Formats: sequence, C-alpha cells, structure tokens
Amino acid sequence: MRPIELDKAFELYPALHYKFGQNRIRATFTVDLTTNFGNIHQILMVVPRSYPLHPPVLYLLTKIPGRYNIEHIYADDGRLCVFEKFERDWDPKECDLVTAICWGAIWLFCQEFFQRYQRWPAPQSHKAKPRPRSRPWDARRRK
Repeated sequence: MRPIELDKAFELYPALHYKFGQNRIRATFTVDLTTNFGNIHQILMVVPRSYPLHPPVLYLLTKIPGRYNIEHIYADDGRLCVFEKFERDWDPKECDLVTAICWGAIWLFCQEFFQRYQRWPAPQSHKAKPRPRSRPWDARRRK
C-alpha cells in the first residue's frame, strides 16, 4: 500500500469528483494486487474523513481482460461493489483498511472468474449476467 497525494488521486481517477470533494477525503492509497490467475491489478483506495464510521472506497485503475461487461461496480462513479451499499457489512469495531483491501482482492478474483467461466463465484445481492462488452478494450464501460 503506497500513499499518494490527493491531486494525483484525482488525476488517476477523475470520477472521484462525483463522490468526493477534496475536503471529504482523509487519505488515498494505491495497492497492487496479484490474482490467482496471475494478473497484477492496481486499486485506488480512498479513505473518507468519516472513517472508520464509513468504509473506504475502492476503484480499479487497471483493465480486466475478458469479453464480458465488468459487473458489481456502481454506475455513478465506478467504485467497486465489495459490500452492501448501505454499509451493513462494514462494522467500524471489526473492520479496518486491511479488511477493505481483502474485499478488493476477493472482488478481483470473482471478476476474473466471471470473465473466464461466465458465472459469479461468490454470494451476491444482485445477479451478474454475462453481457458482451460493446468495446472490449474498455473494462469500465457499463450499459
């Protein structure tokens, strides 16, 4: 986990402006994760000022190869869906930044598994359906 400057975070992922303003962010980090399939991905972790009451937010900076749309991301700004939207999974007494990184690693594994085998391998609150990408080079493109 490498801390990065806030300006660099906004440069790496411009959609941060939709969810956060500069005064609502406590810290930003980039994390390199290697999946079981051998791919290395970079995740941007944004820690809000209200942390630990509110969870950090994760964004994928690298593209996931495959022919299907990326599933389980929020369409408004592209953050990863690693827990229930209404924060039922996040408990400030039990969860920390390492928990969020682990959830991001699980999401990456599930996403790559989905690209290879057309099914989501973990429990989910909304079903992922294999839909071909309109532009295969754009991993974040959603309909």
